[in-house]
Amino acid sequence: MNGRSHYSRRLALKDHVTMAEVNQYAETRGWDSIGIINRNPDEGVFYEKKWQVRDGLSFHYIVDDFMGERYVMAVSQTPDADEKLTELSSGLDTWTTDEATFNFDASVYGADKERAVSLLGIVSPLQSDQAIIERVCKAARSKYPGVRQAAVWAMAYSKWSEYREELTALIEREADEQLVQDAEAVVSTLGTDGDSA
Repeated sequence: MNGRSHYSRRLALKDHVTMAEVNQYAETRGWDSIGIINRNPDEGVFYEKKWQVRDGLSFHYIVDDFMGERYVMAVSQTPDADEKLTELSSGLDTWTTDEATFNFDASVYGADKERAVSLLGIVSPLQSDQAIIERVCKAARSKYPGVRQAAVWAMAYSKWSEYREELTALIEREADEQLVQDAEAVVSTLGTDGDSA
């Protein structure tokens, strides 16, 4: 693609959706496979497969080892990548924000809560969502370090300026030095007030 690329939000695939199903989904729509990026954990590179939908529009399947989720997204040369993703993914079973917030509310055990928080980060829309913000901020105050860590990374994935205050408070109270460093790194990437993208 030439020119500026516009990225959609990420849509997390439900656990039962297989790579074979995503391949079949793309094939039945006549999309051309345009490449694979092989996973390289040492370099922080995730597995990614890309299809050309039409000129200036591609569909991407990504296995995010860091967050432990698989998702799809669209890349477009026009600013409506997010709207196009909705159209392109309509036949795939993906997590909605309502389902992800319910999943967070229903999770009880530490590992379940960590995954639920990570999922909130992955499904965060381009513009800030108060229901997600409230839950991720609550997770940032958890007594469990793994849940707090998941909250920091969920904030990193959305980059919403609304997280700045919570991250600053976490930095001040957190005893885990690595978590403090991670939170400081995330604060530096956040948008300014009113700029959630």
